[in-house]
Amino acid sequence: MKKIFEAINELVFNNDNQITHIISAGGEEVKLCDKIPHDEAIEVWCMSIEQKVKQTMQIALAECILDYKNRKRIVWICNGQHVSQALLITTRVMFTESTEKAIVEHDLALLFEHCHKSIDELIKLIRGELKQQLTPLMHKVVSPMVVQEVNQREVVTYLQKSKTTDLNAFEWVSKLRFYFMQDSEHW
Repeated sequence: MKKIFEAINELVFNNDNQITHIISAGGEEVKLCDKIPHDEAIEVWCMSIEQKVKQTMQIALAECILDYKNRKRIVWICNGQHVSQALLITTRVMFTESTEKAIVEHDLALLFEHCHKSIDELIKLIRGELKQQLTPLMHKVVSPMVVQEVNQREVVTYLQKSKTTDLNAFEWVSKLRFYFMQDSEHW
C-alpha cells in the first residue's frame, strides 16, 4: 500500500472483506467514515480509498476544530480522540483565526504572549512535566507542533514590528494561512 499511497502503510479488513481502517507508517490507525468493498478491480477500490480518506479527514478536521474550541488545549491534544494530521492542521487554522482577530482588534501583543505560553506548555508536555503522558505516536505529533508554534510566534513578532493593523496588509497576506471551510467543494 505504501507504494500506492504515500501515507498509508496498511489496510484493515473486516470479516466481509471490506476495508474499514487505514494504518499510517507511524502506526496510527484511522477508521474510515465508510467501509470500502474490496471485491472490485484494484483501480476502483483504490479510487474509493482516496475518496474515503478525503471524506474521513474532512470529518476528522471538523470534529477536531469543534473540540479545540470546547476543551483545554493539553486535554485536546492528549485525549487520543483525534487524528494526528487533524491536530496539526487545527492548530494552524486556529492560529489564522486568532491572528486575524488580533489584527482587527489591534491586540498582537496579547497574541504574542498567548503564543509564548502555548510553546512553553507544549515543551512541558514533551518533558513530562504535566499530568498527561505522551504515547510515542503523540510525541511524533507534539514535536512538529512546537516547530509550527515557534514559527507562528515569529509571524506575530513580524506583524508587531511592521505595525500591521489591516487584514489586507502585505505583511499578513504574504504569510501561509489556513482556513477551514466545511463546503465539500474545497476538498
